[in-house]
Amino acid sequence: MTGARDFFARETLRNGTEVVVRAVRPDDRERVARAFAGLDRESVYTRYFSYKSELSAAELGQIDAMDFVRDVMLVVTAEVAGAEQVINGIARFEADVLPQNKAMLAVSRKSGLPVREQRDGGVVHVELVLGEPPAAR
Repeated sequence: MTGARDFFARETLRNGTEVVVRAVRPDDRERVARAFAGLDRESVYTRYFSYKSELSAAELGQIDAMDFVRDVMLVVTAEVAGAEQVINGIARFEADVLPQNKAMLAVSRKSGLPVREQRDGGVVHVELVLGEPPAAR
């Protein structure tokens, strides 16, 4: 079985744009920083829970430190490269979402997957259950 580090999937957006969803790579640091710079102020707030103009060195360093066991980072790009691979090794996806970020909460609720939500102060902890962990199979 291929690991999360090698995840790669092609998708077509509603507008017809073909994209690739794949595991982040160390050479993505500059592309991630550029993509961040293109976000509007409210989008930055709903993703990072604060207003800021750039990602810190520590935040970009998370790309290099990704272990692809407990933490997985995926990127979506319009660039098409590599071969298609399919994995079933990710058991769940967890995210902390601001309650006012109704668009992101709707994405998880409309995913068709079992969803657990727990409000913790000013954050909604969302867990999407993707499947059984590999050890349980």
